[in-house]
Amino acid sequence: MSIRSIKLPEDLVRIGEIAAEVWHYPDHPEWSVQLDEEESLADSMEKYQRIWPFVRLIQFLAPGLRDFLHGHVWEQEGRIAGFTQLNRRGTTATWYISAVGVHPDFRRRGIARKLVEAGIDLVRERGGRQLSLDVIEGNVPAIKLYESLGFENYSANLLLELAPNGAPPLPALPEGYLLNPTDPFTWPPRFELMKRITPQSVSRYEPVEPARYKRPFLTRLLFPLLVRTEGLQVHHALASTTAGQGAAYLVYEIRTRETGRNSITIDLDPNHAQLAPYLFDYALHQVRTANPDRVVEMQIPLWQEALTEAAHTVGFELRAKLLTLGLLL
Repeated sequence: MSIRSIKLPEDLVRIGEIAAEVWHYPDHPEWSVQLDEEESLADSMEKYQRIWPFVRLIQFLAPGLRDFLHGHVWEQEGRIAGFTQLNRRGTTATWYISAVGVHPDFRRRGIARKLVEAGIDLVRERGGRQLSLDVIEGNVPAIKLYESLGFENYSANLLLELAPNGAPPLPALPEGYLLNPTDPFTWPPRFELMKRITPQSVSRYEPVEPARYKRPFLTRLLFPLLVRTEGLQVHHALASTTAGQGAAYLVYEIRTRETGRNSITIDLDPNHAQLAPYLFDYALHQVRTANPDRVVEMQIPLWQEALTEAAHTVGFELRAKLLTLGLLL
């Protein structure tokens, strides 16, 4: 048995092959990896393996992209018994653990603790000051593990999904607002919006700073490649008042393959709550017109009450509540 740094991309393929077993919850099937998610993950991991030489070249030329993905694996009996994945948010000192998994055959042996401890050490070595992760609210063993390592619950997100049900008509934009397409490289409007609306309790663990949103120049080469590898069309739009103040930021992703799900992300200034129904109808019109037979998923922070209300109105259902835990280093 041994713990080591994750090897990219070959370990990602091996992890993708066991994901459905690792994240299988017999008592809560809605938490488990669904068939469309499993197929999409396996497909993406295979394609990442093909493009990885180009990714490594871009990382060599752009140091700010070298923390795109890290992690550790625990090998035992010739198998991956457990793993973690983590990445830096932009070029900030804030990191995020995106995955922690232990195969059912190897649980209750302290593997998850050792893997997370290794991740914490790695973040410290690379100058990180904040580290966060999400955990399903009812996953008591995992919550207790993270709390014993010093993590604190500072926020929560609702993981919602909407079954295929046709596309709503294109809505009329509320008076006094504009909606314009943008891209992930035009970062100041989103930064200014998030700096204005993010609660202090959240910004303590996820500081809102330009380095989180400003992307290195060579990302312009890497980003389209990653999007194609994921089999996505990604669209960004900024809603603003006619006076020019940002009111909401919308991202919707449309799957271009037979596997996977569409997704929507909305950041909304609570002072412009009246925009919420419009943003949902607009995004659903776009994704459902292009791809009507897919589940649509999204996450909404609990403090975004207007978005939660609008999501339920259009038919989104709760899949799980995710607690967001943070650690200050």
